[in-house]
Amino acid sequence: VPEPEVPEPLAAEPVASLAVLTLSPDGQYMVRGTGAGALEWLDDQGQTPGQVQAQAHRGAVVAVVISRDGQTVISTGADGVWRRWDRQGNALGEATLRRGPTLVALALSPDGQRLLAGRVDGLLEQWAVGAGTAQGDPITAHAAAIQALDFLVGGQNWVTGSQDGRLALWNVDGRLARQIPAAHGGGVTVVVGSSSRPTRPSL
Repeated sequence: VPEPEVPEPLAAEPVASLAVLTLSPDGQYMVRGTGAGALEWLDDQGQTPGQVQAQAHRGAVVAVVISRDGQTVISTGADGVWRRWDRQGNALGEATLRRGPTLVALALSPDGQRLLAGRVDGLLEQWAVGAGTAQGDPITAHAAAIQALDFLVGGQNWVTGSQDGRLALWNVDGRLARQIPAAHGGGVTVVVGSSSRPTRPSL
């Protein structure tokens, strides 16, 4: 009996191919961030690369968020800065420099004027997008990395999810409203707020 053929092992992907992929809310395009710090604008099928920013960040791109009207893209990377781009991939101003641990999750308010940025140490930063200025001190939100963020309808509340498994609802002034201490045993990695109709938060 002949020996069965053993398939060749798949080659490991290079670091540059590791990606964060975000679809615009209008479904018209995607933005991919690579492990080498590049940003690539793709069509709605993930094909035909358009604009490429080969040096968007120093080190891996960690998170990308797109405004609800699809006109603004914000990215952050291992270099600790966040940057704004238009939907064609052109830079909007300079990179916003900040101090503190790496940002690992981003969320934009429905009007695109306010940025929430979750840190690897569980703190939450708030930024004015147009001015690129921090709004108050970071909020101690979780005991571990904030892996998921989103605004609810109207932008008056937001939700955070953490590596510690906790899901939390926050008021517009940064006060904790409600929480589920053990929402997911393996950590919360994604949260999505409704954008179609007003709903009462029900944590």
